[in-house]
Amino acid sequence: MCANFLKVQSFILMIFENIFSISKKLNSAIFPFQRTISNTEILDQN
Repeated sequence: MCANFLKVQSFILMIFENIFSISKKLNSAIFPFQRTISNTEILDQN
């Protein structure tokens, strides 16, 4: 019982670490694109 819980816990932690690293990669890939969009929006307002 306890061993299974530890296995599940480590598995969940591994999944969360994977999701976190993937989201960090996506953010670094998307961030410049978002910045250019916000710049064009500011230019449109002016």
